[in-house]
Amino acid sequence: MKNLFHVIVIMIAAGTIVGFAQQARVRPLPEQIPSISQRPTGSSLGTIRAGAADKNIWFDWRVGVPGTAIKSLTFSEVLPKVDLASVTSVEASSTQTVSPEIPKKLDYRLQPGERNAVNYRLKELSEQILAYRVDAIGADEATRRKVFEFAKAINAPTIIVAAGTAGLADLDNLAEQFGINVAIESKTDPKAAMRSLEGRGKRVGIAADLGGWMQAGVKPVDGLAVVKDRLLLVNVTDRSALGNGGRDVALGAGVGAIGDFFLAAYKAGC
Repeated sequence: MKNLFHVIVIMIAAGTIVGFAQQARVRPLPEQIPSISQRPTGSSLGTIRAGAADKNIWFDWRVGVPGTAIKSLTFSEVLPKVDLASVTSVEASSTQTVSPEIPKKLDYRLQPGERNAVNYRLKELSEQILAYRVDAIGADEATRRKVFEFAKAINAPTIIVAAGTAGLADLDNLAEQFGINVAIESKTDPKAAMRSLEGRGKRVGIAADLGGWMQAGVKPVDGLAVVKDRLLLVNVTDRSALGNGGRDVALGAGVGAIGDFFLAAYKAGC
């Protein structure tokens, strides 16, 4: 399975909706959307962040940022900051507000015009959604289908759901129908999450939280050996020590051996 690594912070939205008293009319997105991206060029660090997705020279890995990382900003407001950080992808979340103009959560309840505004904002900043995190996928098939339809509308290739989410068989079927991956969040020993995936299709896998693994006493490279090709997405953090006594530190400054993890992932064909 293909890995998606997110390293920093983000989210999106903005735009206007044209409404009429009798019948709402939604303008389709124009074929050409003027770019307002201010992404720096020429920086080696920026090149790595953007170029990691290159299939020929780099690793075919997409680097992104969680949109909720800056708590005070809406999805639309955080996108320009991600753009300036030379990051081309964001992790969207159903808990984040779309924009000051659209003070609603980024979820399936958005109307077509509001969804268009989200996509317009992404395109004008040359950003893509890496994954869509949902706090609750819904207990019934109808609600879950709406979540998948929304993820499809905003071009999210992967939906992240909480560990212990029930009804994985239904999610497996919807994943195949919509062509969207489902990543089960793994913040503890990944063995339990892997047991829940027995018998599931290839579109259902693991969203590994390396910091959570380390807090549970699991080295990232050892966790990778457990999840293998079920790995869909990685939240990359480092900690000062394994177990509850550790704390978050800068990448490479802790005991996570992040370089070894990435090397092992590359050798495994992730």
